Amino acid sequence: MEADLKLLKDSGYALQKKSDIGHGVEYLATFENGAPVVVDWTFESDNYYYEPIEDPQLGYRVHSLDAAAWKVGKTLKRRAPRDYFDLLEIDKTHVPLHVGVYMFATQESLSPVDVLVDLKSSFQFSRDEVASISAVASINPEKFNAEASHMLERAHSFSGR
Repeated sequence: MEADLKLLKDSGYALQKKSDIGHGVEYLATFENGAPVVVDWTFESDNYYYEPIEDPQLGYRVHSLDAAAWKVGKTLKRRAPRDYFDLLEIDKTHVPLHVGVYMFATQESLSPVDVLVDLKSSFQFSRDEVASISAVASINPEKFNAEASHMLERAHSFSGR
């Protein structure tokens, strides 16, 4: 983590420690006059199902399946628009949501259906809430809500209910 912090500072990021998050540390990183980005470091743990993947830029990164499961858990805990945005991006580019839900539910001994119902129950954000996703220049709230709602419905269809 210290090497990562140095790399970010050397690249022009201003860093402010937000909190210790139990299994890691959360920082607010801001590049010059850009929007702040929250960066979470997770300490090595037994929560990996898959080995980390070598990454030419970062050295290594968490396997996409583990990242998807962890993001499902974070979304259930925070219920913030940025987490649903992240789930949507993970679903589009790495792992379908139903796979992340299944991974998380298995790790936590929960029913995937119950996890999906919980995710769906706290979804639907106002224009101002969607605008709070400051890491992205502009997001159309109606399009975001429609895409995320469709993602949740598609994931739910895999549960067989």
